[in-house]
Amino acid sequence: MNTNVCMFITLKKKMISIIRSYLVRNSSLSDYRQGRRCCSIGKEIPSIRVNPRIESTRNAVVCHIYYEETVDELIESIMRLGPIDCYISLVIGVSDHLEGRLNKLLPKAIIYLCNNLGRDIYPFIRLIQTGVLYQYKSVLKIHGKVSNNDPKQYKFNGEEWRKRSLRSLIPDDGIETMLEKFNAAEDIGLICPKEYIYGMEHLGLNAQLVKMLCYESQIEFDFKSFRYPAGTMFWIKADLLCTVGALKLIEGDFDKEPIEVDGTLAHALERFFGIMLASQGLKLISPEKLDAR
Repeated sequence: MNTNVCMFITLKKKMISIIRSYLVRNSSLSDYRQGRRCCSIGKEIPSIRVNPRIESTRNAVVCHIYYEETVDELIESIMRLGPIDCYISLVIGVSDHLEGRLNKLLPKAIIYLCNNLGRDIYPFIRLIQTGVLYQYKSVLKIHGKVSNNDPKQYKFNGEEWRKRSLRSLIPDDGIETMLEKFNAAEDIGLICPKEYIYGMEHLGLNAQLVKMLCYESQIEFDFKSFRYPAGTMFWIKADLLCTVGALKLIEGDFDKEPIEVDGTLAHALERFFGIMLASQGLKLISPEKLDAR
């Protein structure tokens, strides 16, 4: 091949790489919204109202329920926490018929409805944006995970994933001690089951969306240093949620279900929790490592 042609092809590839890199680094939510074919707005949903009678505790639990068959297990897990402020999201047209039953079982819980978007992530983001979670020391996020993941990438199915996570984050004994240690540890931002602490090997198709979230949050992104809570069940310091709330995501940013198994905004946000911790010099550890301190 002609030397000049080779040089031209090499230069062209470098220019394309530079342009792509620039676009990714400087992509924004507005660019993302313009690039979407449509905004998946569902039914109009009522605003989240906080019961004025609720007695604020030091910690809170946020639970998303989609599958009716997981209700008993989730409620039993929440009750093991003892006195705690509880927020439960239900999906319109799927699990909203459970509201009456949940009101009887957990009369002090705040129950709110969401459209069927973004799995368990969108309902959590929607609650964060109300600001109600900022009053707590720490927040537990759980949900009724059932769906199976790609067995080539993940060694646990959805049901086993849920059960392991609930047992790890809400142990039968020692939950008070675990929370005392967590709330007192200034270098720890999030607790996640050890089996589900993943890193860059599971970044998957989410790189560009993750970089967009970092750009919006003015966080310097590093592929090599982050670990994140796969499955999004964890304890997190409540003040860290301000970074997520400041993203000002809207309902139309999330994909309508059923979504892809990877590469959506919900998956990017799952990984963003870990990046957000690393950017503030905070650790993500397992309950076992916290207990050993």
